[in-house]
Amino acid sequence: MIDNNKNLYPWLILLAGLCITWLSWKHELQLTLKELHTQFDFSLRETVSHIEQRMSAQEQMLLGVQSLLNATQALDGRIFHDYLSGLHLETNFYGIKTVGIAHNDPVKTAAWANPVLRQTMEQARDSGMAMISRKIAVDPDHQPGFVMYMPIYAKGKPHESIAQRRACLTGWAFALFRMDALMASFYTQRTPGISLSIYDGVEPSDASLLYRSAATLPGDINANEYMVVSGHNWTLSLSTSKDFETRFGRNNATLIAFAGTGLSIVLALLAWLQLNSRKLTRLAQTDSLTGLLNRRTFFERAGLVATRCQRDKRALLILMLDIDHFKRI
Repeated sequence: MIDNNKNLYPWLILLAGLCITWLSWKHELQLTLKELHTQFDFSLRETVSHIEQRMSAQEQMLLGVQSLLNATQALDGRIFHDYLSGLHLETNFYGIKTVGIAHNDPVKTAAWANPVLRQTMEQARDSGMAMISRKIAVDPDHQPGFVMYMPIYAKGKPHESIAQRRACLTGWAFALFRMDALMASFYTQRTPGISLSIYDGVEPSDASLLYRSAATLPGDINANEYMVVSGHNWTLSLSTSKDFETRFGRNNATLIAFAGTGLSIVLALLAWLQLNSRKLTRLAQTDSLTGLLNRRTFFERAGLVATRCQRDKRALLILMLDIDHFKRI
């Protein structure tokens, strides 16, 4: 019974080692996931911040146009174009396809015929702030884009209320954006391994898709972020790729699993060898029937005792007992 219990020791050692390995592996996975989520949340906040900063810069540009037109008190095309030339839009303001002036006259302003643009113009007029439109098709290839409108009011006239703003409106400064060109400036600022999609409104769908970065092998972390851009709602959808998890993950879980499993097997094997080596040694030194020392072991130990007594000059007494007909027993 004792030997049977001893035979369980290697299995207990293996089980304990595998349990410790599993706990260590699970803990490492949790740490890795936490680290990935921390980096992902930072990338999400950073992406939102970059978009807000870029759109704020576009608003400031149109505010400059608004100030110019208020100062000149006329929608003068020549002065307007000279001003835009000095801004160097192609290098300082990414994604802008056209900047122009819209008159407060349905006959002179073709945008009034477009219900999406007209709604945005009315919102800008009534709020006194820059407003962007819903998704529209830009260029003959129908690339997604939008228009930002900034209202222009007659100088010196009050425009604190909606009624006053409507009465003194003279026109709008506007900028037409192509979304893929606008987002191209973010390629060097985004965290590697993050896929970004931007949707018009709060319901992600193919119809409302404004922008999507290059497709990559998808990862396990994703999130949607809602933001208000110039009075309009956008939904940012971010997800990780396998490259992100490789780049920012701890990557120790697999090593722990293999190393822990291997070490557990080695320790269990050593315990088994040790137990079996003691058993073999006992079998080699004792009689299998009585459990007493066998002849070979007796003479080995007797020789050692004799040598020790001779060295110490001590007497040696050997007493031998025999049982007659023991084999019959």
